[in-house]
Amino acid sequence: MNQNMQNANDCGPSGVSRVTGKSIEEVKAKWPGGWKDHEDWRDDFNDWPDDHRLALASLGFTSAPVTLSDILDGRAPVGKTVVLLHFSDTKKHWVVLAGIKEGAWGFHWGDGTVRWLTRARLAELFTKSFPNCAYSVGTQPVKKLPWYRRVLGWFAGITGKF
Repeated sequence: MNQNMQNANDCGPSGVSRVTGKSIEEVKAKWPGGWKDHEDWRDDFNDWPDDHRLALASLGFTSAPVTLSDILDGRAPVGKTVVLLHFSDTKKHWVVLAGIKEGAWGFHWGDGTVRWLTRARLAELFTKSFPNCAYSVGTQPVKKLPWYRRVLGWFAGITGKF
C-alpha cells in the first residue's frame, strides 16, 4: 500500500495516509472537495489543518491538537502525530513524527525517508510562519461534525474545482 507522496505537493494526504494506515489514493478520495493534484499553488489552498480534520472524520478518525512543547517533551505519539513545518512564508510541508533519539526528532518526510531535526531547527520550522499546527490521530467514534465544519467541507468542494 502506497503512503508516500505521488508528487511534490501532496504531503498532506501522504501524512494522513501514514497515520491512518490507509492508502494515499483512499485518503485523496475522501479529501474535502477532492484532491485535484494540480501540482502547483492551488494544492496549498486545499491542504490546511481544517482539510485534514475533515478528511480524518470522513475516514472515521478523530484528531487532537498537539503543541510544540508536546513534541519536544516526548508527549506526542510517535507514528500518530502529523506536523506542519514551514521553510518560508509560502513553502510548507506536512510530516509525521517517526521517533526521538539523542536530542533529535525524526520525521517521515513523505518520500520514504526519515529526516532528523535538532530541537532548535524543529522549533524554527514549526514557528516560522502561519499556521502553527500539529495533531495526533485517534480512532474514537466520530460524532457528526458541527455545522460550521460541514459548511467548510461544502465550501472546499465548490471552490476546489479550479
